[in-house]
Parts: sequence; C-alpha cells; structure tokens
Amino acid sequence: MILPWSGVPPSIGIIALWAHPRSRSTALFRMMKERGDVLCLYEPFCTLFDTGWAQVPDGTGSQVLVRNESELIKAILTLSRQCRVFLKETTDHRYPEVLKSALLGKDVVTAIIARRPEEAVRSHLTIDPSAGPDAMGYAHLVEILDEVERRGIRAHLVWADDLVDCPGNTIRAFCNFCRIPFLPEALEWQQGHCVDWARNRVWHEAVAASRGFAISRTDAPILTSHLEARAEVLIAENLPYFSQLMAHFTGADGWIRPASARGGTGEGGSGRTPVAVGEHRCGRARAPGRRSRKPGRRSPRVCSAPP
Repeated sequence: MILPWSGVPPSIGIIALWAHPRSRSTALFRMMKERGDVLCLYEPFCTLFDTGWAQVPDGTGSQVLVRNESELIKAILTLSRQCRVFLKETTDHRYPEVLKSALLGKDVVTAIIARRPEEAVRSHLTIDPSAGPDAMGYAHLVEILDEVERRGIRAHLVWADDLVDCPGNTIRAFCNFCRIPFLPEALEWQQGHCVDWARNRVWHEAVAASRGFAISRTDAPILTSHLEARAEVLIAENLPYFSQLMAHFTGADGWIRPASARGGTGEGGSGRTPVAVGEHRCGRARAPGRRSRKPGRRSPRVCSAPP
C-alpha cells in the first residue's frame, strides 16, 4: 500500500530533495530560495560529514551547532515543527542514521533529482578529479529510494534535463506533489552566489551565473585522456545503480524508462531521456508498447541545508 502525503499543515513540515552530485539540484534549491515561503537548508549532512559539524537554524534567529548525524536529524525535525523546511541534500556520502529516521517517513515530502551518469560523472571529474565511485552518489541515492519505498511512501522524480527543457511544467509538477503553490516568478532570480553554498562555491559557478533554469547547454566537458579513462570506469560502475533508480519510476505513475536510460550502453535505445505523461512531460507523449510496472510504485523526495 502506498501512503499519501500525510497532510501536515502547509506552514510546517519538511520537503526533502535528495540528489546525487552534479544533478542540477542547486538550481532547484535556488528556485526554492527565491520563493521566500520556505526555510531552505543546503546540504547539512554533507557539510557534517566533510567538516565534522553543521549548523541549523533554531527558528528564533539563532543556530544550533550539531556534531553528529543524530543531533542533526533531531535539529531538522524540531525546526520543521515551527516552519516549512526545504532540505536539499547530496548523496556523495552514505547517511546510515537518516536511513533509520523520520526524515524518510510519511510526514516528509520526498523527492529526488537525477541525471544520466555519462553527464554527471564527467562534470564531477572536472571539479574533483580524484573522486571515487561512491562520491558519484548513485548507490547511496538508490538506498534512500529503496528505504522510502519499503515504508510504502510515494516519492517524486525530477529529471534534470527537464529543468532546462521545460522548467515551468517540471516545477509545477514538483509543487503539486509537494502541495505548495506554483510561483512562476520564482523561476527567475538574480545572478550571484548564495551564502548557503559559500563553502562549495566552485561547484556552483553555473547556477551563480544564471538567471533561471535556462542554463545554456554546453558541450560535454573535455577531459584529459587519463581522466576520460577514469570517467568511463566510473560511469560503468554507476550505470547499474542508475538503472535501479529509474526502475522505481516506471509504469502506472506515468514514467517511461526507454532502453537508453536503463543503465546499459544504450544498445537498442532511442537516445531519449525518461519522460512523464500529464503536466510533466515537456510536450512529449508516452512511448507506445512500453511495459508498465504494477500500480503504486513511486519514489522519494529531497531537501537542502546550511553550509
């Protein structure tokens, strides 16, 4: 049985967006920041694992300093009883306490954002050439998705390409799922870095230079022969997890998983990305003859935290 969103009053609660690195999740965070009606947390768990500490607002203008995962979870849940929280988190680390916590429970709106490994991995290596397979985040993201589904909770997928190709419909569908108003004016913002990601500025130059989701499409990054060889290995290691990820969003909920997005080499594929029917399809139709999964299988959502 798939549980509906629990109906927490709109002025409180958590919207959580879980993302593998280089998935365009920061652009979505920037949109939520522009709205002004939610308190945005930018990657507090990643910050905690990288630095040994993190800070979370306490709702009174002060900050709570936390030094372990359990303290951080408690601080976020406490804050969410005072205001609506948008948590955006990346999965370059594994968060064992989160997997056991209410952050993946029925009172949290769960979403994920995903991008093909061929693009995300190469983008990652241009910034962190030494990154290993776990840092790509796909395996950890699948683990979160599996746990949310095991609890019988629906989640929402944001396909990274759709943020660029049809931001209006994509964000409208996201807002509908989160039960928050769609604010078209939040699709545009002023250029510049946010204090939220000051610790990780180098990762967010494209968002800082943008005025909205219409991020210019550039050619794939050109890597050295050594890095390209590493990219091919990392892509191959992460494609099976990407395949598992996309399998969660196939079938009765309207998502299609074409052959090219199944985690293989694209053999027999059309080269298209997963598409959705209804509001969130960017004008594309359901591909005929695709097999559907059993009804009721959907997946989780994600959030962000302070630097």
